[in-house]
Amino acid sequence: MFETLGLTKMVEAKAIHPPNGARVIETLASGDGHNIESAQILEIRRLEDQGVILASPQPLGVEISTTYGVAVLRANATSDDAAAYAEFLASDTITPLLNAAGITRQ
Repeated sequence: MFETLGLTKMVEAKAIHPPNGARVIETLASGDGHNIESAQILEIRRLEDQGVILASPQPLGVEISTTYGVAVLRANATSDDAAAYAEFLASDTITPLLNAAGITRQ
């Protein structure tokens, strides 16, 4: 992302490059507070109590979208509960909770 935005030289001394988003955030949380990196908002918010700060969402055009899906197995003792949960996830009722967590619907 930094390269796409032309910021590589500006942040290269503070950028860290662990192999995945979870490791990025863990490294930021255990660091000296002077590092910068890009990760999913949910990963950042997971460690806010350890000092990881969300500076801002990624700019349009360089953001990464993750698509989540849900499936219900019909031959299951709790399939009715699972179907109700899937309907809840698809409803407008959950939208404020998703937004508060940094998740937006497409």
